[in-house]
Amino acid sequence: MRIDLHRNFIRLFIISLIWLLLEGIFRKWLFFSLAGPLFYVKYLLFGLTYTFFIWSKNPIMKIKYTFHYFILLFVSLCFIALLINKNNNPIMVGIIGLVVHLIFFPLVHLNQFLFKDLNIFYKFSKILTYLAFPLCILGMIQFYLPTDHPINGFVNEEQLITRVAGFTRISSVFSFVKIFNAYLLFSITFLIGVILNKLLKAKSVIIESLALMLLITNMFMTGSRLPVGLMLFNFLIIGAYVFLSFSNLRKTVVVIFISGLISLVGLYFTTDLFNDPVDATIARFEKAESRHRTESTGYTDIQLRFEDRLDIFKFGQQSGLFGYGIGMAYQGAQGFIKHPIPFYFEEEGERIVLELGILGGGIVILMRLAIFFFALQVLRWCKTVEIKLLVLPLLLYILPGILTIQNITYSYMENFIYYFAIGLIIALYKIQQRELEVKH
Repeated sequence: MRIDLHRNFIRLFIISLIWLLLEGIFRKWLFFSLAGPLFYVKYLLFGLTYTFFIWSKNPIMKIKYTFHYFILLFVSLCFIALLINKNNNPIMVGIIGLVVHLIFFPLVHLNQFLFKDLNIFYKFSKILTYLAFPLCILGMIQFYLPTDHPINGFVNEEQLITRVAGFTRISSVFSFVKIFNAYLLFSITFLIGVILNKLLKAKSVIIESLALMLLITNMFMTGSRLPVGLMLFNFLIIGAYVFLSFSNLRKTVVVIFISGLISLVGLYFTTDLFNDPVDATIARFEKAESRHRTESTGYTDIQLRFEDRLDIFKFGQQSGLFGYGIGMAYQGAQGFIKHPIPFYFEEEGERIVLELGILGGGIVILMRLAIFFFALQVLRWCKTVEIKLLVLPLLLYILPGILTIQNITYSYMENFIYYFAIGLIIALYKIQQRELEVKH
């Protein structure tokens, strides 16, 4: 009996995606006592997926574009960082750090072998659309329940479930609020492109529009300021780009904008399901501003917090050229760290520099810039409006990573989606190449 390695690679890929979605159900509700070991299941599944990919003799990524060289440089630096152990901690800290930094990198290359044509992209969009209904309905229920209700639990008992304006910040089936934020931001941004494409083909978008409204409502129910801001920014940029670039879609954009605005305003004044989360999020913004005006720390202020995220070399003097060693700033490695970094840190950029040094921080920024400019070139080069409308939302999703304002490295869902989105852009690039080859 011959084993179909390529089919098993695809099956494992799909199983890995399903587990990533459902992991929180098992960790925080069904098998809470096994939450720690279950956390590593996704890494095992993706590792097996990559193994079957290699065994099935699929081509390995060739070093062709500028961002490929930076990826190779960064991966090499991560392995070298295993040898750097400034605080003399167990090797397990470095191994965990290596996994956290690199486990989802292969998606940049692998996605093109699963997403081979636009039909698969639309099947994927249908999955996102229909998943929105159970995930968001659960989120709405959580929003109105007290924080000590069983379905409002987190995996980590030490992390308190927060409330905003009297309501619970939701996480749906996911382990934490921030994990849900990453899923929501990706789903909302990607579905905008899908809806525009369906309108271009004069197809119904009722289900997608309902799903989008639910996802937006849940985003406000998380009470997270940055994701809400990025969501609104993505809406604005996509609308402006389509309006300015495609004359045949200008009326569509105007109609969508006006009808969407009317719908949101109507929902705000007619239903508490939308009114409450919007008011709660606004209240959280106002609370942060008022605390900044009365406190000396300033870290509750949005502007200063944003500036702190941009200053990735804040601890450059302490970290030096090569840093404290990979894994040292990852929260999941704290149980193995015997001699921690002797000061407080929080933001993505400063944590990368603390682990990999000034050299590593510079390489990460240059790598993300190179990836973004490649994606931008793909957007400009693509000939069909349909593919452009799918590339643009993915391009916008990976943009904040350049500024390190999202926790891409140290939040597994943001880490996964970041490299998954890049892989989707490359898959669309390959699809466009094949379409042009057929025409010629």
